[in-house]
Amino acid sequence: MARKRFVLAGVGIGITILITIAATFTPALEYDPRTVTAPTGTKIVSPAQIVEEFLRRYGQLPQPGTGLVLRDGALAWEAAPDKLAERITDVTVWRVRLTAGAPLLMSALDDDPTCGAEVNVIVTTADGQEIPLVVELWDYCLLTPWSLHPRGDGWKPGRVHWPETGRQESNE
Repeated sequence: MARKRFVLAGVGIGITILITIAATFTPALEYDPRTVTAPTGTKIVSPAQIVEEFLRRYGQLPQPGTGLVLRDGALAWEAAPDKLAERITDVTVWRVRLTAGAPLLMSALDDDPTCGAEVNVIVTTADGQEIPLVVELWDYCLLTPWSLHPRGDGWKPGRVHWPETGRQESNE
């Protein structure tokens, strides 16, 4: 009888520990898109691919401090780049960090959990200048310690961190 109580107490403590961990642990995944594909539970376009294609499509950087918007389902600058702006010759995404918007248990119980993507990129201009940018995106998705399960309609613009000015521009 005492052994049965001991086992039940151990199981109860174990369940309590697991629930506590799930209620306080906020998953985050970081990867280098040059060597690893995005960790996903289903087939989606990676944040690295979206940011790289966006920068290559525009071909020029606007004034530092310009934010992002979603226009016709694609990322766009809030203001068009100046005609005299340096032309982009290369784009290198070197790090992506995915972060859940809430602890794992809360996200799993939420009907519309969110997660964010922080994309670190180096933009090389025609004059050889290398400009580091950090582009933040977000979407409705469930992020677990091992995969990303999208629930939204694609990554949406967040902020752009422009290192020259130290300013953060947001579409919010």
